[in-house]
Amino acid sequence: MRFVFFAAIFGCALATPATAAPIARGEMREPKAVVAYKLAATLDPIAHTVKGEGTLTWTNTSNVAVSELWFHLYLNGFKPGSLFYKEATNEGGRGTKLSGSAGSIALVKLQIDEPNGQDLLPTLQARGNAVGALEDETDAKVTLSHPIAAGTSIRLALKWTSILPEIVERTGYKDSFHLVGQWFPKIARLEKDGTWAHFPFHHLAEFYADFGSYEVTITAPAAFAIGATGEKTNEQANNGQHAVTYTQDRVHDFAWTAWDKFQERSERIHDVDVRLLYPPGYDGAATRSSNAMRTAFPSFAQRVGPYPYRVLTIVHPPVGAEEAGGMEYPTLITTGGSWFNNPLVHDVEGVTIHEFGHQYFYGLLASNEERYPFLDEGLNTYLEGLVASDLFGRASLLGKIGPYEPDAATLNAVYSRDRARDHAIGQPAYSFRSGRAYGSLVYARTRALLDTLSRTYGPCVNDGIQLYFREWHFRHPTPQDFFDAVTRTCGTSAADALAAGIDNRGSVNVTAISLIDIGGTTELEASNRGTLRLPIDIEFWMTDGTKQLRTHVPMSDGAFTVSVSGAATHAVIDPDHKLLIDVDWQDQHAIAKDVTPVGSPTTFERATYWLSEIVLGGGP
Repeated sequence: MRFVFFAAIFGCALATPATAAPIARGEMREPKAVVAYKLAATLDPIAHTVKGEGTLTWTNTSNVAVSELWFHLYLNGFKPGSLFYKEATNEGGRGTKLSGSAGSIALVKLQIDEPNGQDLLPTLQARGNAVGALEDETDAKVTLSHPIAAGTSIRLALKWTSILPEIVERTGYKDSFHLVGQWFPKIARLEKDGTWAHFPFHHLAEFYADFGSYEVTITAPAAFAIGATGEKTNEQANNGQHAVTYTQDRVHDFAWTAWDKFQERSERIHDVDVRLLYPPGYDGAATRSSNAMRTAFPSFAQRVGPYPYRVLTIVHPPVGAEEAGGMEYPTLITTGGSWFNNPLVHDVEGVTIHEFGHQYFYGLLASNEERYPFLDEGLNTYLEGLVASDLFGRASLLGKIGPYEPDAATLNAVYSRDRARDHAIGQPAYSFRSGRAYGSLVYARTRALLDTLSRTYGPCVNDGIQLYFREWHFRHPTPQDFFDAVTRTCGTSAADALAAGIDNRGSVNVTAISLIDIGGTTELEASNRGTLRLPIDIEFWMTDGTKQLRTHVPMSDGAFTVSVSGAATHAVIDPDHKLLIDVDWQDQHAIAKDVTPVGSPTTFERATYWLSEIVLGGGP
């Protein structure tokens, strides 16, 4: 999800990298199919309701028998008094402008689909909100009269009514525009040990589910164009209505949209059928999205892995429905941004690349977004920056200012710095105190940390991300799986720094103290006041006009010295600006005491650096 727009805009010395070769589309493993939904949905665009019914076939892939089933009823999060409402009014960020039009989902039928099958509806229980006294109806369970053994399946008959809220965060309506997400009773994921990964719908959290197949028939008035997860396999018209069937395997969710004013464009881009749905007058924005995808498809394939599906639908919400923008579902993404082409801000391209990237981290890896949001949002924001640089160069999504290119990675690091010590990045989504803290750390700080490690250790960091994807797509990885992949490509020092930066609020704070001539040798005294021990470059400016580079790897916190033969006038720590997460870039210079500076290093050299990095686009 595009949570903080600004944040998203913006060779291994110690290890021998084990480079992960790109994966061909045909090499991807098949996921373990746990669910099979066959559903029918009828939209009433006046009442903004969806009548749904169908079947769910669920397989117990754990090692134990289960006597209960847990379901996510996400739309109940938009009832007044829900946990989502309570958190949204306190935390800030998107989703806080709650409308007066509530959303809900009410089960009418939930029964084992066999002769004399158990009616499960009387056993339905909503879990009490663990945070306070309010009841939260987004997390519910049913109790089975007979356990489901490991390795066996059950088919359930479902019938329900969903009331859509006026657009809030990820779903709802605005006038006749409808984005329908998290709209059906969604079974929770059962872990291998028999533990259900169920949870209430938190304001800052997203989703977690098993892979399987979906066949969904959507009925709406004939004037409404319908877009959805998957491939359109059938369409029928009757009495001013049309019913469109979409099917898709190897996914863990299904969302759709319907609007009677959609403009439509279809293109074949890198062997994928791309369908663009957008408001009247937004042809330019649609073109910008399709142009972004011409780079995004091959760039993500090279850097991470292939896009394995045959279709992608890109939806640009209309004015007033911005809360529906910047969201990802399998094979369907929503974008946003202006209708006109602003040469200084590549907003449409940026959100298109970001949401497409979620097809990998949210979609194909399918980690637990409620428990480990950085595995999706953080890694995706980092890759978004790399892919955007393939399209736009150094300036990435900010665009050029005349002939100059501001460094988007630097601006991202600046944005994330003020919250760096507030929380650990790797905590659950609901543990962050505010939406700003969540966005600054989960999105921007993760990217800044990975940018720092890749500039310090080299391509092996990106190799680690690709290895992580190669080994864990369709398998629901954890942070340790990611750290292990980086260990294999980059070595333990890089992986330890990564883990410390994610889990322990790891920081870099390298400070120059003094530069002293000690008889034919110049010695820099400096201090490593951060918790991360990364290779540190020091550039000495010699009196003969040359520069000499030394690299120091601190073994512990505290003071250290680095020497160079000959006389030096200045020493510059991190001259190529690799340490993006350094606490203070203003204290990384020292001047020999008998040198008359042209300005001091902290006002002249660092001011020059700031201008070059943020305004003029200089630097490495």
